[in-house]
Amino acid sequence: MPTRRWIALVAALALTSFALVTPPAAAQGATPAPERSLFICIYHAGPAWQAGKPLTAQPLGQHGAYMKKLFEEGRLLAGGPMLDADGGLAIVRAASLEEAKAIFAIDPALTAGVFVGEIHAWRPAFGAGAALTP
Repeated sequence: MPTRRWIALVAALALTSFALVTPPAAAQGATPAPERSLFICIYHAGPAWQAGKPLTAQPLGQHGAYMKKLFEEGRLLAGGPMLDADGGLAIVRAASLEEAKAIFAIDPALTAGVFVGEIHAWRPAFGAGAALTP
């Protein structure tokens, strides 16, 4: 039986293949971001998660605004909630693991403890994203 982490990575691959085709910043005529590596953050319920309440009832408004800003800047390629567990996943472009950690370090959901996150360097093996990384 696949683990939650494996399911998240497979979902990320599918989302990344779609999202990498036309990032919003490029579609709006902005200067495309330099080629960067991909990093994922796997979100899990944190100490401030309100047990028994669905994701839609959690205090995630500022997190959503932050994710939208990253997406509009072309740094967030895809993100969203898990459908079968409390948590989610985000895929970002960054020059290094340190830069990716800095991006997630100021995510309001993580700073408030609603989520805790695992950050990993990631390279798609298949799909449009595979061409972005060596």
